[in-house]
Amino acid sequence: MVKPDTLFSLLSKKGLTFYTGVPCSIFKDLIICLNKNQKVQHVRATSEGEAVGLAAGYFLATKKIPIVYMQNSGLGNAVNPLTSLADREVYSIPMLLFISWRGEPGVKDEPQHKKIGRVMLSLLTVLEIPYQVVDPGRVEKQIDALLLKAKKQQRPVALIFKEDQIDKLEGTGGQKEAGFTREEALEIILEKIGRDVIVSTTGKTSREIFEIREKRHQSHEQDFLMVGSMGCALSTGLAIKLNTKK
Repeated sequence: MVKPDTLFSLLSKKGLTFYTGVPCSIFKDLIICLNKNQKVQHVRATSEGEAVGLAAGYFLATKKIPIVYMQNSGLGNAVNPLTSLADREVYSIPMLLFISWRGEPGVKDEPQHKKIGRVMLSLLTVLEIPYQVVDPGRVEKQIDALLLKAKKQQRPVALIFKEDQIDKLEGTGGQKEAGFTREEALEIILEKIGRDVIVSTTGKTSREIFEIREKRHQSHEQDFLMVGSMGCALSTGLAIKLNTKK
């Protein structure tokens, strides 16, 4: 496994100090390192495509290579700016993509990750984005090789992280925020909403709503739990609202 603080120090020594992206649980402890350090610029994005745009702006202003982190489920959101902005046939903007490999073939995962996990490497090949899958014992050499290619060829490159390849930081688990957990907050919200239709975003929010309903022996009939499609809960809920009679 790669220790997140060691990886962070390694990247800093190579002059990589700009990070942007949309988080994945695989990168959780690396992101904690970013948030603790004042010497790096960490700009959180609302979508992977926006993150590529932020990275492009950073390079245009500084001529330095940015890091864009994302879950592979969000790679589709980044295809347009990767091909129409950063690509060598357009503006030739180098960047190092950190992509988590959810849904890796042969590894148990959530159903929404199966398709992208199976096609991700082929998609990167079609996009002509050079990539390497992390080998924890060779990660520095892999980063050096990708950075060299990004600089010489002026193009995006990608480093793929599998599940459990980034170690956990000590003393970062089990802490409550704002005095209560997310699940406790959801219990309060569900009480207030009553019988209205609920569209919940992918990930832990949907899982915990399901668990709360089970614990209370309540029906799931009014809940639409989004599977994948991060960022689409609002638009899905809006269309349901616009086309549902009271």
